[in-house]
Amino acid sequence: MTTRFNLPGTFPIDDEIPSAPANTTYSTVSSTATELIESQQNFQFNNNQLIHNKTKYQFDILTQIDALVYIIIFYQFVKFCHSACLIPLVLHLVLQILLNSKIVTQNSQVPNLLSFLSNEDNQDTRERIYETFIHKYCYLLYIKTILVILYHTLFVATWVMYLVDTQQLQKLNHGTWWFISFIGEETPVIDKSTPYWLKLFELGLFQLIFTDVLILFLQLALYQCIYKQSDAFHLDRRLNEKEVYIIRTNADSTSGIDDQSVVTDADGVPTVLKIRLFECFKSDAYAY
Repeated sequence: MTTRFNLPGTFPIDDEIPSAPANTTYSTVSSTATELIESQQNFQFNNNQLIHNKTKYQFDILTQIDALVYIIIFYQFVKFCHSACLIPLVLHLVLQILLNSKIVTQNSQVPNLLSFLSNEDNQDTRERIYETFIHKYCYLLYIKTILVILYHTLFVATWVMYLVDTQQLQKLNHGTWWFISFIGEETPVIDKSTPYWLKLFELGLFQLIFTDVLILFLQLALYQCIYKQSDAFHLDRRLNEKEVYIIRTNADSTSGIDDQSVVTDADGVPTVLKIRLFECFKSDAYAY
């Protein structure tokens, strides 16, 4: 307690003013600082947890799409073995090599192209090589699809149709030098008087074309995820890009910020990835 004394000529002050204890002020400041630190730590933990879970689920999606492409490719080959010969199979598989989901999910096991880009000191050169590569690769995906569709169409509409008309379709039951038959599938029973379009359907041409297009869409989805929306190449990305569009590598999975773009639905299922597939259909995606 401190006592104030009256000076001559001043108003009398009779009240005594208590002094605030120093330890009370220090305790208040310390408590506020502790709460602030805990709040920041909780926010950082929740943010890291969200980004980590988002990245893990994205890896699962990429791995499943990658596996689905191979399943459909070999399903096409086995199911329509008498009309889907080795050339389309090889073309599908060759272009799938650089669409391996491990480029993102296991970033240490990457193609030499990535190592070359990482070692390139000149940023302009690195970006030019990168842009040239991704444009050419997208272009090749489209060219490959056109080629396999034309191949399937011509092959079924000419050679296989000839076998139908000459009643020799049974020759394809166990394959010829054109084919490898793993399951000894039986060819459909088709009379030569059957309408032309029905013959094509029963021979599996339309199913082949459908699976060719389906493979293209899945490969474009992988292409967009790996080369356009992932951090695998460590190149600059667009300003203020939402987390739901970003696929981070394992080492980079905790560097993002929760921008509320990863939304959870009523069933508790989060939307962890949105693929901008429409970008692959623009002319500047494959014309460079």
